[in-house]
Amino acid sequence: MKTIRHVDELVRTLQAHRAEGRSIGWVGTSGALHDGHLSLVRQAKAGNDIALMTWTGSMSFPWAGSSNPSYGRNEDRDAALASGAGLDLLYIPIGAEIYPQPPHTRVTTPAMHRDGLTEPHHLDMVALFMTKFLSLSGTCSCYMGEKDWQQLVMMRSVISDLSLPVDRLVVVPTARDSDGVPLSSRNTKLTPEQRAAAVVVPNALRAAARAVEAGERDPGRVLDIVTRIIAPVAPLVYAQVLSETLQELDVLQGAIRILAAARFGGTEILDNIGLNV
Repeated sequence: MKTIRHVDELVRTLQAHRAEGRSIGWVGTSGALHDGHLSLVRQAKAGNDIALMTWTGSMSFPWAGSSNPSYGRNEDRDAALASGAGLDLLYIPIGAEIYPQPPHTRVTTPAMHRDGLTEPHHLDMVALFMTKFLSLSGTCSCYMGEKDWQQLVMMRSVISDLSLPVDRLVVVPTARDSDGVPLSSRNTKLTPEQRAAAVVVPNALRAAARAVEAGERDPGRVLDIVTRIIAPVAPLVYAQVLSETLQELDVLQGAIRILAAARFGGTEILDNIGLNV
């Protein structure tokens, strides 16, 4: 595995691979890798000649506010895990090269903003950073997981609307622990008791999905199932039943997503499940 830290080296390296006819699979992460991230790496490598990861765990931009992507991640640990999963290129950008001054440009997708889901400013910051790094990386296949469904739908729209150099957006199923809780860097912040309680989120979604499969078509009743299961265990942050493209539905039909998040201490655990009705 080769580690790259400068933009010009990234561009030269990728241009050289493409000149030899090699395809690129791109994975983005803010660090604290777990098997969910590594499943993206493995699929990027299986589907392409070169697997590239953009790792932003060391960047810090005060102007990003609460969405400041500085996480204090362990670079050496993550590099070892990524290499073991088959990663070829690890790009660790230097913040001063990426944005030497606060950007004047915003990437915002109001149609993807939904009350109760991801805070709009944070969603816009995700769109800005991913647009930047996909543009720098050039023609590639982009690999994203289902867990952050709103961000995935948003980036599908951004890639299309801005004609970013992405040949295809590959959606990878959410990686889960043995009890069904989605793998997340947030899980490390939970106490053992909170981690055990977090199973209520996927359990509630599965119960709601069973009701839909049994014939329930009223979104309100489906949301009531999620609320009744989660609320006695943890504060509910949100529960939504939307179309796969995040549109509101009066009657459940077609491809839908049931989304929920709950707070355990100071940590939010989010999950979603998809169904074809």
